[in-house]
Amino acid sequence: MARLINSMRALALVLCCAMAAAACVTEPVSGSGDRGSVPSARPGDTSTTEAGDTSVLDGATDLTAPTATAVPTPDEDAEPGDRPFQVVTIMDESNVMRPLDGPAVAGVAQRIAEINDAGGLLGRPVELRRLDTESRVSLAQRFSERLLRDPPDLLVVTCDVDFSRPILELADEQGWLTISPCADDVGYSTGAWGSRNFTFGAPAGPRGALAAQVAVTRYGPSAMVLRDVTNPEAGQFCTGFERAFRELGGAVAYRDEFSYETPEPLFDRVAERAPQTDFIVLCSHVPGGTRGDGAPNIIQGLRLRGFEAPIVSGISVDESRWFAQVPSLDEMTFISWSSIFGNDPNSAVNALLAASTENPETPDGGVTTVLGYDTIDAWVRSVEAVQSADPTSVAAAMSAFNREVFLTGEITFAGGGRMDVSRTYRVLQVSGNQVLVPELATVEG
Repeated sequence: MARLINSMRALALVLCCAMAAAACVTEPVSGSGDRGSVPSARPGDTSTTEAGDTSVLDGATDLTAPTATAVPTPDEDAEPGDRPFQVVTIMDESNVMRPLDGPAVAGVAQRIAEINDAGGLLGRPVELRRLDTESRVSLAQRFSERLLRDPPDLLVVTCDVDFSRPILELADEQGWLTISPCADDVGYSTGAWGSRNFTFGAPAGPRGALAAQVAVTRYGPSAMVLRDVTNPEAGQFCTGFERAFRELGGAVAYRDEFSYETPEPLFDRVAERAPQTDFIVLCSHVPGGTRGDGAPNIIQGLRLRGFEAPIVSGISVDESRWFAQVPSLDEMTFISWSSIFGNDPNSAVNALLAASTENPETPDGGVTTVLGYDTIDAWVRSVEAVQSADPTSVAAAMSAFNREVFLTGEITFAGGGRMDVSRTYRVLQVSGNQVLVPELATVEG
């Protein structure tokens, strides 16, 4: 991997220009069940889930879900130092963005639980209030406007800027502090969203470039590239892959675009026109964790038509439950933030995933759980550094991070940016029904 890391450094200038323009121990694959509903809070817990019915915002009903514990109304006569710190998530726990937002919420809840178990933050408990946006922009906006009455100490927002845009704009106007566990919009890298709006995500293009380096080394210089036009993250991954692949001397023998909802025309074209290649790059996703849909369906269709080359992909396929649904999966390599299979090189990641997946009060753990955990960890370290939750002071402490070590690796916020594009990833390999212990690789941007 040392040669791999050095090669990735050589690709850094190419990737940055593109952004500006737009070990082999095996473990059985296992996945958690999908609860499929918005979870409720434990009685007496500091985590509260609130339903996403717009009527509640007009005062028609109680905002708290029937089985949830209501967040106590702040005592206006109490001194600020006596009140619990307030963390609010405005994320999707039940709809389109749930595969990314849900696991991140689980990581947020897990870190806050640890803080409270250890005696709190600066001697005060931390209360988590969860607002389910159902991936509705209007609902997200109205939730955020409702916070004008009592702003939280930290606002954790969705992984998709298309849904969080009104929240970020309001937060910037009001001077609130926000962190997205996994937003990948490059505007964060320049601080375009504001000096108090951060993300622990990173652009998908560099991960595509890393996949190109890995694929050339493992499989060879010829590829078929299949791009799902319905998933922006997967598309950016493909763009990063192809650019780096050409730089490495690779050749794309066949390229196609498709919608995961209507794959049959793709299968017809591939069967008629596509040659056999060293590997197949699939830039698609597993929508909502649905079994057999999206990427799993595409892979199964390719295998049935005689294409047996290894599959190369990114974070958007990192959802373990579908592996067993594709009997002919064979070999696949993908790039992700961590291993959710209990064999991550960092034992703390394995413990986090196990705890969050077993928690019945939050969504299942998954690919973004470690990012949600790091989000709260970053906020806690900054609050402790300045001995205050003042948004301006905390943002200043976070912006000073220089190779600060988190579960996902080192983080540096430099030059006014609120995103670090130089990140450490896991290179995971699936062979049959086994997932090999992943290798670590760093992309420097």
